[in-house]
Amino acid sequence: MKVSNWNVRMPYGDDLILLNEMTNAILLVENENINEVEKALNGDFNVKKDVLESLIKGGFVIPDDFNETDRLKSRFNAYKFSSKFLRLTIALTVDCNFQCQYCYQGQLIPITRPNMHIHFDEEMINATIKATESLMQSERPHILSLTYYGGEPLLELDKLLHFSREFKKMAEKYYAKYSSFVVTNGYLLTKDTARKLVDAGVTDALVTLDGVEDFHDEYRPLKSGKGSFETVYENIKNTSDIINITVRTNMSKNSVSSVKKLIKRLADDDVKVGFDFQMIEIVPGLPVKFQDSTFTLKEFAAVEVELYKEVFKYFPDYKFNPFSEIKPARCDALCKNSFVVEPDGKLYKCWGEVGSSKANVGKINPDGHIDFNYRLDSWLAYSPFEDEECKNCEIFPLCMGGCVFNKVLYDKLHSSPVKKPNRCIPLKYNLRDMLKLVVERNNGR
Repeated sequence: MKVSNWNVRMPYGDDLILLNEMTNAILLVENENINEVEKALNGDFNVKKDVLESLIKGGFVIPDDFNETDRLKSRFNAYKFSSKFLRLTIALTVDCNFQCQYCYQGQLIPITRPNMHIHFDEEMINATIKATESLMQSERPHILSLTYYGGEPLLELDKLLHFSREFKKMAEKYYAKYSSFVVTNGYLLTKDTARKLVDAGVTDALVTLDGVEDFHDEYRPLKSGKGSFETVYENIKNTSDIINITVRTNMSKNSVSSVKKLIKRLADDDVKVGFDFQMIEIVPGLPVKFQDSTFTLKEFAAVEVELYKEVFKYFPDYKFNPFSEIKPARCDALCKNSFVVEPDGKLYKCWGEVGSSKANVGKINPDGHIDFNYRLDSWLAYSPFEDEECKNCEIFPLCMGGCVFNKVLYDKLHSSPVKKPNRCIPLKYNLRDMLKLVVERNNGR
C-alpha cells in the first residue's frame, strides 16, 4: 500500500478534515483518531483496522501499483470520447433586448462577425433537427442535453419551443433521457412562458441578476436605457415554483454589498432558487463601457466563500457540496459529442465563440448532413496532461485544466483576437474554505 498523492489535510478545531481529490471523498477525523490517521498518511499502515479501512475506501491509501495519473488520463479520455451524452447548445439568436455593460458579444460581433446570421430560419431549424437525429442514430446516447442560448433566446420563444418539443420526442424515440435548460436575462420569463417551457421539456433556467436595483440596473439596462431589475425579479419570484431557477450573479468589487442584499431579499420573499456567483471579466483590448473595479481570481475566491455563508444564513436548507460530483474534464467543449449551433448552421465547441469566433468545427447543411473540419481535431487532441503548470497544481484532479478557450482558440487555432483574463477556477484559492463549508453544512457546526 501507499499514500495517495492527492490528499488534502486541514485542521478543524480539535479534529481533522481530509479530502481526496481523486475520489472527492471527505472524511472528518475526530480527535481520538487523528494520531492513527496521521501515522497511516505518513506511510505506516500498522494502525487500527477500521481506520485503515476508511482511508482505503476513500482513496487516501491506495495499492502500491495504482498509478493515479493513469487513472486521471483514463477517466478524462473515457469522458471525452464517450457516446453516453449528446450535448447541443442552440444559439437561437445573437439579438438581445439588453445593453449589458460587460457583454463580450456586443463588443466582439461588430469586429469579428459583422455579417453573421442573427436568427434561425425555417430551413436551418429543420436541418438542425435532421442532423441531431442522425447523431442520435449513430451515437445512441443515453442523454440528449439541450441548452437554449443567445443573445436572448426568449426573443425566439416559438422557435425554442418547437426545437424542444422535437428533441423531446426524439429522445423518447431513441430511449434517451431529455435534459434541457435555457440561459436567459429573465425579462420575458413570465408565468405563461415558464409553463410553456416546462410543457415543452425545458425544466431549468439560468437567470442573471447582478444584485438589487442599484447595480443590476446599471450593469444590465434595456437597450432603451431603462432599468430591468424589477421586471426580472418579479418574473423570478412568480415562476420559481414552475421552473427550476438558478440565479447567476456577475459582480465587481463595487457590487458585493448589493449581491448580499439580493440574497436577503430573495429569502424574505421566500423565493427558492440556486445561486451561481461569477466575477465580471473584462477582456483587455476591447472597447468597454464597464468602469467598476474587477476582481483578481484570488480576490473573488474569498468573496465567493463569503457569499455562500450569506446564502446559508438566509437559506438554512440550501444544498451545497462542490465536491459531490467527480468532473473527469472541466469543460464539455472537449467532448466529441458536444456542439454549439449558430443560426446559420455553423458548429462551434465553446459558448464563448457565439458571434465572436470564425473557428467553426463544422457546418450543418440544408439537407441535415454535417460536414466536420480539421479544427475539431484541435479540440479533441487537447490534453491538460501536456501542460506543466496544470499538472503541478494542487487542485489538478478537481480542475483538469480549467477553461481551455485560450489554449485552443488563441494559442492553437489563432482564431480569437483576444485572450480571456482567467483560465483557473476559484477553487485554486478557496479549496480549504469550501471544504470547511461542506463539513459544517453536513455536521451542523
